[in-house]
Amino acid sequence: MNHSEKSSTLEQQPIEHQLLLEWWENLDQDRGDRAALRRAATVEQVMFSPGFHRLWRKLRGTRWSRPDSIALIAALAARVKKLDSSNSFAAQLGSPPPGRKKVALSGLRFRRLLQASQHNELLQACSRAIAICDGRVNLISLAKDVYWWTDQTKRDWAFDYYDANPSAD
Repeated sequence: MNHSEKSSTLEQQPIEHQLLLEWWENLDQDRGDRAALRRAATVEQVMFSPGFHRLWRKLRGTRWSRPDSIALIAALAARVKKLDSSNSFAAQLGSPPPGRKKVALSGLRFRRLLQASQHNELLQACSRAIAICDGRVNLISLAKDVYWWTDQTKRDWAFDYYDANPSAD
């Protein structure tokens, strides 16, 4: 995709998505921020990171205005190595990563992930899932869904996961 196609694609996305992607791309220039966000074990620890505050300043005037949810997104985004928008994040968890035969996340681990109700539980579960996918995930799908983490989101994830993996245990 050339630069003008990339710009056109970005402009068609909601502003929250555009700002998140810009911030994520800039993390490559600041490895210290990325490392600090990756080391954070809780959402509260994320909030002590300058990298989080850069994202927070970008997003606080948008529909994504809850600092705890933005901290969760920042921590997870720092773990993403490569963008893959081919499927939703949940469908990616139910699909084998490139070069593998087994699905990224077993049915049991997926159901445990869906049981997460607090941001810190979701941080741990999604961090493991991102690592299992070798850091290659749909960042926008992940960020949007963890920001709006509801029972409906969990149901949508179940449909995406099991559609991608009909033989899941």
